[in-house]
Amino acid sequence: GELFFLLGPSGCGKTTLLRCVAGLCRPDTGRIWLDGMDITTRPAYQRGTAMVFQSYALWPHMTVLENVAFALRALRRPAAEARRRAMEMLERVRLADRADARPDELSGGQQQRVALARALAAEPRCLLLDEPLSNLDAQLRIELRGEIRRLCREAGLTTLYVTHDQKEAMAIADRLAVLRSGRLEQWGTPEEVYARPANRFVAGFLGAANFLEGRVIARSGEAVQVETAIGLVRANSASAPVAPGDMVTLCVRPEACRILPKPVFCGDVQAWPALVVRSVWLGEMVRHELLVGPNTAHVSWEVVELRSTVRAREGSPVPASVAVAPEDVVVLRDDAPPAVGEPNRGGSP
Repeated sequence: GELFFLLGPSGCGKTTLLRCVAGLCRPDTGRIWLDGMDITTRPAYQRGTAMVFQSYALWPHMTVLENVAFALRALRRPAAEARRRAMEMLERVRLADRADARPDELSGGQQQRVALARALAAEPRCLLLDEPLSNLDAQLRIELRGEIRRLCREAGLTTLYVTHDQKEAMAIADRLAVLRSGRLEQWGTPEEVYARPANRFVAGFLGAANFLEGRVIARSGEAVQVETAIGLVRANSASAPVAPGDMVTLCVRPEACRILPKPVFCGDVQAWPALVVRSVWLGEMVRHELLVGPNTAHVSWEVVELRSTVRAREGSPVPASVAVAPEDVVVLRDDAPPAVGEPNRGGSP
């Protein structure tokens, strides 16, 4: 009953994995289980899965109603039952009034909803979605991703969703997995994976991140002190056990930073001298590009603020400081891909 997302760059194996589950590809090794049943060698039509393709794959010579009913006719349901069920699905996706239209008379978003209705009509045990919104404009993607979540929730349907759009996954996934070169790097809830990435690859793939290389000089529980090019940094090592002397990579999300007029060291706040070299107004937020650290060791840094009194135009840097709470500085593990069958964290998906 959950929406489970597969994320990763092009060529990492997302669609191949989905096609293996659907029965359109057969894996060379390993097994595929669905509801406790081994379906590895079962033909696609006996798996209880339904797949929505990136291209929609609607029959151009059929009406919308006929396209949706086609899945049921293929399952040898009686014509009257297929028509009734198809109309129910069109009502669920709010397209009952276009039942007699042809696919080429519909918008891209409407065609996608027809493809969803066709998949849902077959009452699958698992719905498979292969980048279903990639052909749509930005605003329509936002609207339809909410529709997909609503439909899956109403049907109590387990859904495996492939995408390379991080925001799409973060917005509607119950859990997600990040793949690289055919390997599972990390899985968990969107909040877990974003806030505590397993390595630099995951951190960089799931949104913007500032990285610092350094050496651990002290540790107390989960708190560590790391010597870096910008100075001493206090960080959280909960997801990466390290010891003094270890070389590590630190990750700081741009939204976890604050720009201050001068260095402040009080409580849990730590700050370093910086120059704001460029500010870009993005409507709801301001994105700053900074050079952080002493004059001899500047490090490029990005900060995103909802509101900011600091604005710098190119060629006119503004002196300031950047502050980050220690709990928002994450120590990352080794970035090398894990061995097959050895994901970096989490239980079985």
